[in-house]
Amino acid sequence: EILHVDKVYGDQHFTDPPPRYGEASLVKTLEEYGIGRPSTYASIISTLQDREYVLLDKKRFTPTDVGRVVTKFLTQHFTKYVDYDFTANLENALDEVAEGSREWIPLMDEFWTGFNTQVISKADVDRPGNELIDEKCPKCGEQLQKQLSRYGTFIGCTGYNNEPKCDYKRNADGAPEAGSDPVLIGQDEATEKDIFLMNGPYGPYIQLGKVIEGEKKKPKRVSVPKNIPIADIDLGVANMLLSLPRDLGLHPETNKKIVANIGRFGPYVNHDGKFKSIPKTLNVFEIDNAGAAELIAQAHTGPAPLADLGEHPSREGRVEVFDGRYGPYVQHKKVRATLPKSIAPEELSFEEAIVLLAEKEAKTTPAKKKRAPAKKPAAKKPAAKKPAAKKPAAKKASAKKPAAKKASVKKKTE
Repeated sequence: EILHVDKVYGDQHFTDPPPRYGEASLVKTLEEYGIGRPSTYASIISTLQDREYVLLDKKRFTPTDVGRVVTKFLTQHFTKYVDYDFTANLENALDEVAEGSREWIPLMDEFWTGFNTQVISKADVDRPGNELIDEKCPKCGEQLQKQLSRYGTFIGCTGYNNEPKCDYKRNADGAPEAGSDPVLIGQDEATEKDIFLMNGPYGPYIQLGKVIEGEKKKPKRVSVPKNIPIADIDLGVANMLLSLPRDLGLHPETNKKIVANIGRFGPYVNHDGKFKSIPKTLNVFEIDNAGAAELIAQAHTGPAPLADLGEHPSREGRVEVFDGRYGPYVQHKKVRATLPKSIAPEELSFEEAIVLLAEKEAKTTPAKKKRAPAKKPAAKKPAAKKPAAKKPAAKKASAKKPAAKKASVKKKTE
């Protein structure tokens, strides 16, 4: 029997790797494996950061080269001691010691005897040496090698110990170290200026020409996007980056300029001061005027709904289903309610949507507090009379002493 094709459609889906641990998700995983206790979680996380085994980037932990080397060494030579079950069982045993139901000396003796023996046996393990790579030093012509330091892997020159010594080095991903000599990529045909790959405090970038003393105008510089490996940067890629920002012409409706460029958060189009990110399915170097205008229209209108369930029964406005970043949701005006995992977007009924919206609104609407009855003003006490000012006491006249009587001198009669 020949089947007739009713409909053919294509569907595109991008898979993402599992997200890296943040502080909260790492603590949750430690709890699931029975590793650590609430009093030790903070010290575990701080130790990972203090020893630079991980870096915290956008609230997510990213392993460093040092962290990867330490993990590889421990899993290869101390497999028993980094096993999840061993750590969890030891935590339980220590809890028993704290409760007084187990002796601590035999427990520590059992652990230390085996652990110390293994440490001694691994003392002579060869450390990984420097690895030569098939590349010459652009500064002196000697062979380059991959080296490991306490801060991670880097590329250095084997002529470091020569006389005079060569101090050339760059990051392992191909970008030169911040402040190191620029790497010449080629020459721009239009301007006949040299194009350099350089690295600054904010990452690698492409520079057209050299800085000339006395000139205020600086050379054109373009940051290298994170999705472009440093090893893939050649003259063609550098010229594409230097072509940014791209003028895509005028908007068909507003007659204002549309520009495509790469910013801090990735590629975007700019129109009339408004920005719209360019999705992964499109390329900042290939997007045209029509594609940019469509993205700008989406920025104004928002994403199209998966389903329109109808008008709200008691309030104005449509009830619609959308596919969001964290899963499908139903929306009415400003109220959004996430769909349970048990309900597929296409199976959601109008009645179920109204219930979800009502429950969501009830959770987010704060309960009105009853106004307390106004208190009667307290009766004012009569003002206390001020005591009359006392008159200053009259000064008593000081008693005059009676004047001393002079003794009368009697004259003798002859």
